[in-house]
This record gives sequence, C-alpha cells and structure tokens, in this order.
Amino acid sequence: MKNNKGLTISIIILACTIVIGSSIMATKVSTAINMTSIDSKEKSPVLGINEAADYLHLSEEQVIRMINIEKTDLEEDGIFSGMMLPYFTVDGQYYFCKAELDNWLKEVANEHTEYNTAEGWRK
Repeated sequence: MKNNKGLTISIIILACTIVIGSSIMATKVSTAINMTSIDSKEKSPVLGINEAADYLHLSEEQVIRMINIEKTDLEEDGIFSGMMLPYFTVDGQYYFCKAELDNWLKEVANEHTEYNTAEGWRK
C-alpha cells in the first residue's frame, strides 16, 4: 500500500511538471511568433498611409493634403518642379515605398521646400 501511495504521488508530480513545462514552452513559442510577425512588418518596404505619416512625423491628413497640393500644382502648371511625394494607390488606399520616401525627404530638405497644408500651397 505504501508503495502504491508513493507511486501515485510520483505520477501526480510528473504530470504537474509536464503540464507546467508545456505551458511555459507554449508561451515562449507564442511570444517568438509574435516577435517574428512584428519584425517582418517593421522591415516591410511598403507603408500604408498611417505608417508613412508616422514615419514622416505628420498626420494622415497632412500627407493627403500634400498629395493634393502637388496634384493641383501639376494640373495648373502642366509641370512640377522637384520631386513629388512618391505613392501609389490600390482600391483608393495610399501606399508608399519607404526607400522612395527617404529619397523624397532628401530632395525636399535640400531644396528647402515649404508646404502649408492649412492654406493649400507649396513653394
């Protein structure tokens, strides 16, 4: 009887150890998967409007107004001097290539380009 009691306790301890170990491993795997998805998203060369706005430290509205200012300048003048904000649209949603945004930033910084999104002009 004492042998069976010791065996029962040993089995219970072993079962608890397996359950706790499995739980810890599952948590670590889940965390690793989440970190991988975050890393791949951060390394994506394509940004949505919200990510591009964050990257530029602007609001989404300011980015959209800048795009509209540039469109208006091009339509009115027939030409556009300098580099336009690089983007493409899919189903009406704006997307940006991060590398091209970097090139655009260098250009507008070197040219000291000014945008006034409240009044709708660029110079």
